[in-house]
Amino acid sequence: SPPGGETAPTRVTEPVRSIVRTNIVLAGLVGGLGGEGCRAAAAHAINNGLTRVESARRWLHGETVGLGVLAQLHLEGKTGEADRLKRLFLRLGLPTRLRDVGVVPGSPTAHRVAAWACSPRETMRNMPRRITRASLLRALAAL
Repeated sequence: SPPGGETAPTRVTEPVRSIVRTNIVLAGLVGGLGGEGCRAAAAHAINNGLTRVESARRWLHGETVGLGVLAQLHLEGKTGEADRLKRLFLRLGLPTRLRDVGVVPGSPTAHRVAAWACSPRETMRNMPRRITRASLLRALAAL
């Protein structure tokens, strides 16, 4: 650190600007989904399941919640919306499939993610209808 305990001047680089923009876009997208009480409920439950997978831990919270948003849209039957959002995520370099975060669809690891996400303690319980492990695995495989 510079003499006198001052901090060195910082420069906002283009990668930093890009990260800030991506966070703003994702927060807005996630915040706009679902009705009161279920907004991104499945997305956050999926994120919480993914945090228990070593390969997925390198991704930021918003990136894995974004992946969960895609799965939630499939669970809600909004596949057209999921496809449009997936194209945006691809342009931003975000994960859009389980494989992107190191999880093979249908694998024991995918089953562990689904079991965690569908557990009674998770926000999945706030979805307007009951989501089973099987239906969640189908939605995740459809990504």
